[in-house]
Amino acid sequence: MGATIQYLFSIDVMASGQPFVGVSALLIDNKNSELYALDDGNRRLVIMNLEGVFLYQFTYTDAGIKNMPIGIAVADDGKIYIAEGKRVVVVDYRGMYDHDMSLSTIPDANEINIQSVAIDGNTVYLGTVGRVVMMDKKEEKFIAEFKEGLGQNNYIAMDYNGMYIRDPGALIIFHLAKDGKVLGHFGKISGLAGGFSMTVDMAVERKKGWVIVLDINRAATIFFDREGNFLFEFGGPELFKWPRAVAADDEGRIYVTDGTGKIRVFQIIEDAPVIKEAKPESKPEIPSAAPPPVSEPKKDEVQKIVEEEGRLLPLFFAIDSAKLKKADLLILDKNAVWLKKNPDAKINVRGYADERGTDEYNLTLSKKRAKAVMDYFVKQGIDSKRQKFIGYGKELTTDKSETGFARSRRVDFLVVK
Repeated sequence: MGATIQYLFSIDVMASGQPFVGVSALLIDNKNSELYALDDGNRRLVIMNLEGVFLYQFTYTDAGIKNMPIGIAVADDGKIYIAEGKRVVVVDYRGMYDHDMSLSTIPDANEINIQSVAIDGNTVYLGTVGRVVMMDKKEEKFIAEFKEGLGQNNYIAMDYNGMYIRDPGALIIFHLAKDGKVLGHFGKISGLAGGFSMTVDMAVERKKGWVIVLDINRAATIFFDREGNFLFEFGGPELFKWPRAVAADDEGRIYVTDGTGKIRVFQIIEDAPVIKEAKPESKPEIPSAAPPPVSEPKKDEVQKIVEEEGRLLPLFFAIDSAKLKKADLLILDKNAVWLKKNPDAKINVRGYADERGTDEYNLTLSKKRAKAVMDYFVKQGIDSKRQKFIGYGKELTTDKSETGFARSRRVDFLVVK
């Protein structure tokens, strides 16, 4: 697919009396043509129209928010639902605190850790650690939960007929029906076009069927179709400075915020042969979009990462766990197929833990993770002599967020020929 990407304008809400300082999330209410921004630096929620005209704002204190909010959703009645870890705060259209949504009917409610919130009609979806929970909005009662086929971290973007779940730790996007049935998944670790390095946000342009993933390390806005086929991307460090949030309206406009303190708005026009470059004085320069190759046959994703990076697909673990989940087995099965096709290849199975906890504990845990993976390979017919498992213990990282720690809780595979 070809595309023209036109820069339209930027939003700084100076009319509000202060510029943005650290926008962590964007939400578009297409029904009312409004754009919501969680401005953590100023501890406020800012509401604009889709052309960026400031409408109103309210502080986190006004809304009864005690900690930094994680996600936001707007219901048909105008009520705003704000996720805050252990709570979902409900406020009215002007941001005045209404009540805390009752979570008491959720199984193991005391252990819940909410990462995202989404609303579809009378159903509230809570993306939590290890599961997605469905709640009746009116009655505020538990309906169902699902976890099979999901990752550890679950950030929701709703589509007309389903939802997409972003797991930043595993660098995978899961596609689910509204009842939780897994329809598929996609995503690959790569620095090339269409690849993930560290995903930070996701949006769905429902009319055109675009699933848009924002990658902070690559500074890329990556577009897929509903089946997870890569379409094109744009961005790069020349355009975005540490992009943080993305949203899409129903007119094909994409809103991206980054470290510049502005929200930039782009228009995507399909089926054009080139990418237009904006004028340097008034518009940021847009690098060419990267359509998928058409002249070469599609390679198996494991074969591709082996050729490009000399390793197999990695997998990621829950906190304090060496247990393999269903999603992990899908990844390991793909790796096992490649190993069977390449019988002379050997691998180093390398286990890691995040930096929290003692050195002794993390070393033992990292070995257990690597050993669990090696044992699974042996059951799949991969000779243990071709594998060497190593536990490296904790991995130090400059990213102290939960996403950064999740990337350290992994097993990866170095191919040795």
